[in-house]
Amino acid sequence: MKILHMTLHKIWFDQILKGEKIEEYREIKQYWAKRLIKDYDVICFKNGYSKAAREMTIQYQGYEVKQILHPISNKIETVFAIKLGNIIETKNIVKNVVET
Repeated sequence: MKILHMTLHKIWFDQILKGEKIEEYREIKQYWAKRLIKDYDVICFKNGYSKAAREMTIQYQGYEVKQILHPISNKIETVFAIKLGNIIETKNIVKNVVET
């Protein structure tokens, strides 16, 4: 199984976990172009770098290049839009924290 590993800030991790965010965005850069050319099965998202960081494994549904309105800069940007499938597994997640 090929796994794409990615680290996320809390806000984006929580939105994906709640099902509110169905795509993850990355800048159009050589680094991401090289990584995304591979055919992955799943994405493992971590919320931080600690061994006890929250994690979730999600089905990888491919990616596309598209334009979005950046939520912070409020500018139109061209990005890799990584499509997310169903959550397969979670680790180090307290259930009542997710529901709030």
